[in-house]
Amino acid sequence: MERGAGGHEMVAFYEAWVGREERIIADLTGALPARRRDVLAPLVDAALGHVGDYYEHKARLADRDVVAALDPRWLNPLER
Repeated sequence: MERGAGGHEMVAFYEAWVGREERIIADLTGALPARRRDVLAPLVDAALGHVGDYYEHKARLADRDVVAALDPRWLNPLER
């Protein structure tokens, strides 16, 4: 399957997004032993915002290139 410009854009976005996700997970994992709300709350907010960024980007892509947005590589188990 040949990808259009939207597919190439999503590849770059997704690679950067996964890298940031890994850092967020590491930060959350490292902060868990403290069990302090003032430490965990901003990290949880960052994680939720990060997931929101993914869906916002994907929605904008779908407006331009629905085939690229629905590529199985970007679908989570619920979307499949």
